[in-house]
Parts: sequence; structure tokens; C-alpha cells
Amino acid sequence: MSGSDKSSYRLKARQIRSGLTRSEKKKINETLNRQVLDWVNVHQPSDIALYWPSDTEVDIRPVITSLLTAKKRVYLPSKHSEDELGLAPFEALSELKETWGRVKGGSRACISKRVADEQVALWLVPGLAFDQNGTRLGQGKGIYDRLLADAKGHKIGLANVLLPDLPRDDWDVPMDTVFYI
Repeated sequence: MSGSDKSSYRLKARQIRSGLTRSEKKKINETLNRQVLDWVNVHQPSDIALYWPSDTEVDIRPVITSLLTAKKRVYLPSKHSEDELGLAPFEALSELKETWGRVKGGSRACISKRVADEQVALWLVPGLAFDQNGTRLGQGKGIYDRLLADAKGHKIGLANVLLPDLPRDDWDVPMDTVFYI
């Protein structure tokens, strides 16, 4: 299946997301943040890759704050080029810089993909939608699929939209777990 075949799923996911009320978004965010922190408390990963949320993604800023307070090693995606992400470590919210509505890590050097693949124990992954089988529907550029292709750590998708039986291409990296309400 090509990316264009997924366009109807992307449209549906965007429609569902845009229809969520502020109250529904708040409930989703609070519940998923609690699920993530419970998972972290049980499994105790030391190196965690996550994302800085956009307006449409699950807002995990409370998780980020908790992880930093607990002195976990935290990494944010850092854009190397238009189509490639790396991981940049950060230790404080003050290190982050907002550019054009997106947050970037500070001046720290990115760790190599090989190191990230081996070292990161937990990946928190955004998506337009997920299904119950761990299939992630992204924006269609394959950026997270390339970033996660050889990742050994546990991959958790955070879903504010759950759709049944999303199509999965050979290059799509399934999540080990999907949190949703």
C-alpha cells in the first residue's frame, strides 16, 4: 500500500481530532500521561526518547517534566534535514528553543542513530492515529519509521485517535504498546 492509499485514513483522523472538545482533549492528555508515568514507574527505563507535542498531538509536557525531575536521560527528536530526525539529549526545559511553533533542543550534539537504537529503552511516539495492533499512521513522510527502524527499546504510541485495522506497509514500524482511552 502506498502513502497515498492512506490519505483517507489521515483525513478521517484529522476530522476526529479537530472534533474533540477542549474537555475531551484534557481528559485524553491526563489519562495518557498517567499511563505513561505508571509504565515508567514499573519498568524504570533510564533513557527515554519522546517528542515535544504539537497542538494536535497528545500533550506529554507533564511527563517530560516528571522525567527530568526524576533525572532520567531524556531525548527529543532533532531535525537533521527536512526528512531526517536524530535525537538530542536535554536536561532542562530551559534548554529548549521554540522556532516557528516547534521546539528544538539546545546546542547539545545529537547522539548517533546507532547509539540511539541500542541505548534508548523507551520511545514515546506521536501519530495521527493508531490501531489496536500497534500500527501507527503518521504524516506520510516516513520520518518516524526511519528513526525507529532499528530501535531496540519499547515503543509506545500515544493515541488521541484510535481507528480499526489501519493499513501497514513493510516499512511501517509497529508500536509494542498503544495507550488510548
